[in-house]
This record gives sequence, C-alpha cells and structure tokens, in this order.
Amino acid sequence: MSVENVASKSPSVSLHVDESSIRESIKKRGTIKGKLTLFAKFVNSFCNVQLLDDKQLTELKLRSDIAQSLLSDFDNIQTSIEMMMVSESDLTYQLEARETFENIYYETMADVGHEEICLRGDLSRPAGMLTRHLA
Repeated sequence: MSVENVASKSPSVSLHVDESSIRESIKKRGTIKGKLTLFAKFVNSFCNVQLLDDKQLTELKLRSDIAQSLLSDFDNIQTSIEMMMVSESDLTYQLEARETFENIYYETMADVGHEEICLRGDLSRPAGMLTRHLA
C-alpha cells in the first residue's frame, strides 16, 4: 500500500510536510490580508462623511477595482495552505482564517457597493454607516 493510501485512510498517519512551504504560503497570505486591511480602513475612513468629493470617489473606484482580485489571490494561497494541513485542528484553524478573511472582504465590498449607490442618489446613507473594525 502506498503512503498516500495509508494517509488517506488513517488520520493518525502524518506525511512529512515541508514547513518552509507552509511558512512561505502563510507569509503570502499575510500580505494579502494586509492589503485587505488597508482597503477596509480606507473605506471605513468615510464613515462620518455624508458626501464624497470627486477625488474621493475616483480613489474609491480605483482602489475597489484593485481590491477585487484579493479574494481570488487569497483563495489560491489559502487552499494550498489547507491542503498541507495534516491534523484536524490545524485544518479547522485554517478554515476559520478563511472565514474571517471572506467575511471582511464581502462586508467591505458591500460597503463600497452601497456607497456607490448612495452617491448616485438611489439610496441615502446615514453618517457613520461604515463602522467595521479590523483586527
């Protein structure tokens, strides 16, 4: 029986995982998380602004266009990290990291979409709407 077959049938068997690969992937993931944090902070900086000026609106549009690729980049790296996990507890931790990132991403992008609707005049936005805090 091959090592792969044994590992897939027995949760107690651990394959040698290259720790440097995991560390490298986690560093890459950290960079993407940092980019999302900066974008979310930028979006949240408008929480007390009733109306964005043209420059702010242009910057919001440019940054949101760039931020759209973060989810795909994160998913690729996070999937590779999850596939390297041997223990169930490590995998659970990684799935929680995925959930946290995705929640922040979707909430921030929803705020951007709502902001754009408000700016077109289709919906009013009370001051203080963007109040999410990032860890």
